[in-house]
Amino acid sequence: MYLAVNKCNPNEITTMLVEQISQSNCQWFALLDRAFDYEGKSLTFASHDEIIYQSKELDGLFDVSPVLIHLDASTQTQLSAQLKKLVQHCSGRPMLSFIQTELSAKELNQQWQNYLWVETQDNDRFLLRFADCRTLAILGQVTPHSIWPGLTKKISQWKIINREGQIESLPIPAKEILPPEKIKLTNAEYSALLELTQVDAIIDWISENMPELAPKEKKMDFYRQVEQACHLASQENVRSFPDQVSLAIAAILSQTKLLDNQVLKFALRQGVSGNDLNRVIVDLMVTID
Repeated sequence: MYLAVNKCNPNEITTMLVEQISQSNCQWFALLDRAFDYEGKSLTFASHDEIIYQSKELDGLFDVSPVLIHLDASTQTQLSAQLKKLVQHCSGRPMLSFIQTELSAKELNQQWQNYLWVETQDNDRFLLRFADCRTLAILGQVTPHSIWPGLTKKISQWKIINREGQIESLPIPAKEILPPEKIKLTNAEYSALLELTQVDAIIDWISENMPELAPKEKKMDFYRQVEQACHLASQENVRSFPDQVSLAIAAILSQTKLLDNQVLKFALRQGVSGNDLNRVIVDLMVTID
């Protein structure tokens, strides 16, 4: 799986986390998304670590379930060793975040059980992989009055290692926001969630079908190029996935210069699509300096 995520500096990240966590009076947990370890090398966990997927409905996903790991801050040496092991293992993969809470791991897990499955207004139902930091980073923006307040109840801090490989603190909702007991996304929320995850969907397609375009380094530059193509597609109401891919490829090959071309924008507004759009792009590429 290709991931448009920069690797972090484990020593730097560990030092920052040790400083922040050791100064806190509350307990901290690491949330690890084990789906990224599927068929690969995984970490071993203590018996008291909390597995998130515990219902019979999710029995088949036990081995890839997210897990809550208690961070031992009794000494800085112990904490540093534990964090460095986690950060090194997860570097370059969006699978690790850190939570400060008054709850125990079991209490926090119980709270989250209401938010594992999400329904849309059309009664479609899907598993919300919120331990994936790519999803976690956008939930506050997309679901500020539903999923996000529920997940963060009694959590005072939630930090992720973001796409840049840096520590990022997620915004925690005001305490007066009461989350609903059952989550049903509005059409607007569901559309926003799909739109914000579309960049990764296109990157997946490109990495599988045109791997020569997917760089091994500076992956965030690659991500931003595809993101800009998706922004243009949204502006010009381009809904076809193949057309969105074509715009993304044009953005990559032109270093996003083609996205500002007025002829291209006019063609998109006229509904030019499919092979016709590809011909427009090919003709315009020769005009790029």
